[in-house]
Amino acid sequence: MELFLSPHLDDAVSSCGGAIARAVREGDDAVLLTVFAGDTRGRKLPPRAARYHAKCGLTDFWTRRWEDIEACELLGVGMVQLDFAEILYRYDEHGRPRCTTRDDLFSPLGPDDHALAAEVASVLEQWVRRLCPTQVYGPLGLGAHVDHVITNVALRRVMGRLNAAAPGLLLYEEMPYAAIAEASPASATVPLRRLSKMATPVIKQLTEHDWASKLRAIGAYRSQLASIWHGANWQAELRRYAAQLLPDGGPAERFWQTHPTPAEAGALRSGSNPE
Repeated sequence: MELFLSPHLDDAVSSCGGAIARAVREGDDAVLLTVFAGDTRGRKLPPRAARYHAKCGLTDFWTRRWEDIEACELLGVGMVQLDFAEILYRYDEHGRPRCTTRDDLFSPLGPDDHALAAEVASVLEQWVRRLCPTQVYGPLGLGAHVDHVITNVALRRVMGRLNAAAPGLLLYEEMPYAAIAEASPASATVPLRRLSKMATPVIKQLTEHDWASKLRAIGAYRSQLASIWHGANWQAELRRYAAQLLPDGGPAERFWQTHPTPAEAGALRSGSNPE
């Protein structure tokens, strides 16, 4: 059984939808779990979230959930949507929006974020123990989006707690960050700054059918595509990036298998901050 973790309602499909399609095609059970699939829980939309909804033509938050349901149905993958609110919808302990500017989306984790990471880790551990996957896929944190980093930190904490009982872990390169010229694993300000020394690249070759399935599923996230890709031809950008991964230019996706040091593994098991 393979478990794919997505920070938001689109990240995993956009980044490793081909691996999901491949797993399903090969007859493996697969589940896609989205961490930040919750809304404001009845509170008023923060100003930046309201502007984002207007930009994307969203009349309610459920539109995005239904898009995710459609994408998962197209891929034939099981689906779990957790109720954590993404950064656009969160308020701090003083009732102030966590995100007021674009820079806030990519800011260092604060005390509230670390507390949230601990909550996310607790819930993810329950799901990993319940589903018993042999392989887990999670976000690398490329681009340093707060929610991606929180998901990465929480997932690595779970792996540390499970220790020898932990499933295999592969981290995927998030789109569109990996596909833009300025982004690379070495430039990502995430807890894996020493990526080249701590990780091994794993290239998964895909069939054209896998690739087509991935593109169809990405297309289900209609409200997000223009905002994510800024009007670019996302199909062409994804193919251009994938063509660099194999000598023959065939469709593929790259993952990273990490190897934490003993000190880092101990910090993850204890729940302290490994950064």
